[in-house]
Amino acid sequence: MYNLCILVSLALFIGLVHSFDWDIVVGKSRELEFYYNGALTHTEEIRSANQIHTISYDPVNYRVLMVDYTYPNVSISSFDLTTRKIQPLLMRDANGYYNARVVFEPVTQLFFRKNDPYIYSSKLSPASSDIVDETLLVKLDHVCLDIAVDSCGGYIYWITHHTIERARLNGSGREVLIEDKVYDRRSLTVDQQTQKIYWTEKVHESTNSMIFIKSANLDGKNITILYTVGNDIYATSLAVTKDFIYWQQFTDMGIFQLPKSPSQKKPRKLISTYISTCVYCRRVATNYRIEEQIQGIQNCEGAQAAKTSTITNHRTFCKNLSLVL
Repeated sequence: MYNLCILVSLALFIGLVHSFDWDIVVGKSRELEFYYNGALTHTEEIRSANQIHTISYDPVNYRVLMVDYTYPNVSISSFDLTTRKIQPLLMRDANGYYNARVVFEPVTQLFFRKNDPYIYSSKLSPASSDIVDETLLVKLDHVCLDIAVDSCGGYIYWITHHTIERARLNGSGREVLIEDKVYDRRSLTVDQQTQKIYWTEKVHESTNSMIFIKSANLDGKNITILYTVGNDIYATSLAVTKDFIYWQQFTDMGIFQLPKSPSQKKPRKLISTYISTCVYCRRVATNYRIEEQIQGIQNCEGAQAAKTSTITNHRTFCKNLSLVL
């Protein structure tokens, strides 16, 4: 009975979470659009939103984190894919939040947010929607455009117009990995599977401004140009999955997909959609499962524990359910 209960409850849970397939989610002004292999599978209206500015995905708790920017206030909330409920997390005045970023780190269960000139970490109170135990990690020297976390290594990364930097998740050990005279950087992501960082970069070349997608090792070494997007074509919202790199493009409006494989360098326009010309927004997130990120990666026990924590929750739920049955 107990094993059957586990299977039933797990099936019900998976049915709730995966009632529609998706590999990327796109944020619009008041909607989340979920796509699978380029086809729209589900649209969720976020009625409380006014202008969704930034989204990211929490693969442990199956929720999309959202920054909603509407002058004079900014709110941070989450959308639970299991319950379809929206939970407010933080409300602040808009000062400094226009380029706000949020990201969830599954091993420490910490919630990181960027509000120039600071990066904070915090935990969410289980009894309310309030952010508690907020800690100032880093005071930034320049405007920060994006943040990302390396769960296996225990680092938070951030980019500015001139640098790519990182620090330990407690703010210690800050170091500059890349420093150059780049005109602009807009988006950054960390990939556990390839052990690399990826970012978009705008570089002045004579009279033109070329946009590149680049990668490097987690320590900033071995910088590689993966793809030249083009001349004065803004690219942002960089995100990765097991096999692909995604970004939002503004001149040829849409979401583009580039294989990670070095033998395939031609991207395809996956989604033709008008999002907005918000070049500082981050409105693309991917369904990159933890087991895919850490497969074959050594010294990542913390992420492995985070992956299995949901199974423990299923068993606890089932045990309680079996008492009722």
